[in-house]
Amino acid sequence: MAQSSLKQYLRSLRWTPLPVGVGLALIAFQQYRHTRKREAARLGQADPCDCLADEWEVQAYKLLPLRQFSKAWGWVNGLELPEWSRKSVLGLYVRTFGCDMAEAEVEDLGKYKCLSELFRRSLKDGVRPH
Repeated sequence: MAQSSLKQYLRSLRWTPLPVGVGLALIAFQQYRHTRKREAARLGQADPCDCLADEWEVQAYKLLPLRQFSKAWGWVNGLELPEWSRKSVLGLYVRTFGCDMAEAEVEDLGKYKCLSELFRRSLKDGVRPH
């Protein structure tokens, strides 16, 4: 009964897009929660069906301004970094995502002008065979 009235209340609200900061915090929280559930299921500590998102989570996700965020991220990726900052900024990306720069044709981070160039870097021959 209480869940039904909550659903009616949520449907009566006028939904508007969330501010980007709130949206990013929600995505981070949801990802953390999903990862914990998935790992618990993998270790046999939870039912695998518990990893599915609730209806309210799906609805909240739909409110996020994902198209605008994607455009902003694309703009950031294309920004040319000053030479003095390239190794530290791109190094942070490499460490965060575990990029193996030994596989790249150009291993020196200072040679990449922007994050987009690093992301699309050429690899050495034979590093990742098809």
